[in-house]
Amino acid sequence: MAASARRKSAQPIVAPKSGARKKPAASPQESSAAAALIALTKLGSTTAAAFAQRFFKTAVGQYAAGDAFLGVRVPVLRALVREMKDAGLEVAVPLLKSSWHEARAVALMLLLRVFQQGDEKTRKRVYELYLKSSKFINNWDLVDMSAEHIVGPWLADKPALRER
Repeated sequence: MAASARRKSAQPIVAPKSGARKKPAASPQESSAAAALIALTKLGSTTAAAFAQRFFKTAVGQYAAGDAFLGVRVPVLRALVREMKDAGLEVAVPLLKSSWHEARAVALMLLLRVFQQGDEKTRKRVYELYLKSSKFINNWDLVDMSAEHIVGPWLADKPALRER
């Protein structure tokens, strides 16, 4: 009886799953692309990365061939972006060119924030950057999280641009 009582109050014996959801450890001390990449690598899970490699069809000949994943889930990416309060285009642009899928996702989340908070000149700059960077926005999830929030609003009241 005493042993079972001790066991109930003790810490669980089972270790957490390697793919368990993680929260961003600490906000990058500086808002920089390098700091964001360091944070992303710390948040990654090999289990989640392996799943993403299969889910996003990254094998040779498949639509996302060559995409590389760190294994960071979208809610964790969003939390990281919230912590990067001062990050803007200077952080987003290098991340958008990263070989890591999650870094590109963070870049697009940052671009979206800059676009939504920006004046007309800033919004135009983000829109043009988005179009010039389309080769890095190379997967359906990246398009889905960004196009309707950047391209759509920019073109909504510009019929001449929509006809190109």
